[in-house]
Amino acid sequence: KKEIILDDAMRDVFGCDRFTMFTMNKYIGAHVSPFKAVDLNTNSTPSKPRKRKVSTKASGEKKKRQPGTQPPYRLSAELAEITGEAILPRPQVVSKIWEYIKANELQNPSDKREILCDEKLRAVMKKPKVTMFNMN
Repeated sequence: KKEIILDDAMRDVFGCDRFTMFTMNKYIGAHVSPFKAVDLNTNSTPSKPRKRKVSTKASGEKKKRQPGTQPPYRLSAELAEITGEAILPRPQVVSKIWEYIKANELQNPSDKREILCDEKLRAVMKKPKVTMFNMN
């Protein structure tokens, strides 16, 4: 059984003297939170963390994800130039890229699956041509 012995600074953070590599995630999980989208249009302060609700569902049931609730991402300058937005969810990024491709007629006429990159698209894709399957 391999244990990780903590020094004084780590003991203060985790509140224990040692843990195994398998229980380490439990201790670290208390200090890590998922990415939260930032609304750049308002000047709000972060709220207090909420208590978790106890699930009333049966243990075998999965929580269904609601459509249209993809998390937003901050886009690179090159990709923002193509989409016209600095922050977008992934499905909308793909949609905006397709709008750009069709508006600039970048699909190969002989093979519609192939996209011929112009300067802006080449900065994002890093290749002179890509297939529609490589874009995602």
